[in-house]
Amino acid sequence: HRDLHSFPTRRSSDLFMQGSYAKNGGGELAELRAWVIARQLWDPATRLDKAVTEFLEGVYGPAARHMRAYYDLLQSQVRRPDRHIYIFNLPEYAADFVARAEEIFSQAMRAAGSEEVRRRVDRQRLAIEYVKLLEARRYEVRGSEYAPADVGLVKDQFETLLGRLRSFGITSIHEG
Repeated sequence: HRDLHSFPTRRSSDLFMQGSYAKNGGGELAELRAWVIARQLWDPATRLDKAVTEFLEGVYGPAARHMRAYYDLLQSQVRRPDRHIYIFNLPEYAADFVARAEEIFSQAMRAAGSEEVRRRVDRQRLAIEYVKLLEARRYEVRGSEYAPADVGLVKDQFETLLGRLRSFGITSIHEG
């Protein structure tokens, strides 16, 4: 038994940053997050907006402005004061979020300019496909059963997403 005063105190220089660690995977925009974290560790005065733009331009080239539009759209959803985001739940995105994100990704794919950049854009699009799969898991009461409203749709979307994840070498879609 130790008394609370025997524990080390936090210093203003202590920090905690977390990224993604899954083999060939990582969460949505994981590489961008790693870049920004690294830049902040190197220089705490790093302007985040500048670091994000630098990354997007370096990785997505001619599609960077569209990927920035997606990033800004995503940020607009999680920074709303009327939304509460939980780490383990799907955020409640605005009704038109998925449609807007899909249009942005289509524009990014057209602007990509090379197969390598198209593949990078397509990999980020997986997050929207995952959101669509989770949104398709609607349940309803039928008689005495509580079951998925459309098992076939969910199964098809899951199998499609699973195949696409595997094509990128992604082996895990959540922590644990």
